[in-house]
Amino acid sequence: MMEVAGWTLTDILQALQGIPVEQEKRAGCFRYAKADRHGKPIQVTSDGWLVGQQQLNIKFVRIQSANLDIATVIITPTASPDLLPIFVTDLVVTSQHCHALIVDVEIAGDYPQLCNELGKVFDPLGRRWRQEFPPNPDVPAWFHEIAEEWALFSSCSLADLPLLRQAFREYLDAIVKHFYVPRLPQAAGGGDHPAVASYKTHHFEHSPGRKVMAPKFGAAYTEQLLRDYHFGPPRPHENSRSSVKGEQVSR
Repeated sequence: MMEVAGWTLTDILQALQGIPVEQEKRAGCFRYAKADRHGKPIQVTSDGWLVGQQQLNIKFVRIQSANLDIATVIITPTASPDLLPIFVTDLVVTSQHCHALIVDVEIAGDYPQLCNELGKVFDPLGRRWRQEFPPNPDVPAWFHEIAEEWALFSSCSLADLPLLRQAFREYLDAIVKHFYVPRLPQAAGGGDHPAVASYKTHHFEHSPGRKVMAPKFGAAYTEQLLRDYHFGPPRPHENSRSSVKGEQVSR
């Protein structure tokens, strides 16, 4: 299997060291599945984690074959989208090129104050890194609807992947330092706020991942993985306990 995009997850878990992280509950077949059609094996790895006292939810999917490595990681708030922004990364890499890369910090819902606060941190990063990774002119409408001005939506050579990782890490470190660490104590945890659920639904409806997965793993499996797990609600274990601040908001 091609191995070039695994750092997306390992860097996130490393950046969150010192904050409690609990693996989500899910069936084994929605953590790992493998298919072999016409002698061309392909595998999907997926997982999720709850961060802090369930104030953040990490979702991860990776699709690999001999000449393909796709990684998608999303960190969303649960009940406090007014305080905590979203971190999202998508990489589509083949043996010859990184055909698509996305690194962005977004907001679920309409929170102008949070947007202004994000701009102070990420506008400079966006200006810097867009010079290295110029915006792709063919931005899909679904991404344009949610992307912020500092978003990276581009492509690059395999030789530029270490530079991309540096950009990824600067966005990640900034959101952890300026927003996640100082604001988790004030944020509510629990089920998804309606604005977060709507954001996830938007991603589910427009996910390009089904074009890759459905022919190999079947439409039913693909839809359930995307709908119920990768873009689904937080899935704590039954014995998981959370010191929820404020009012818990469910879907």
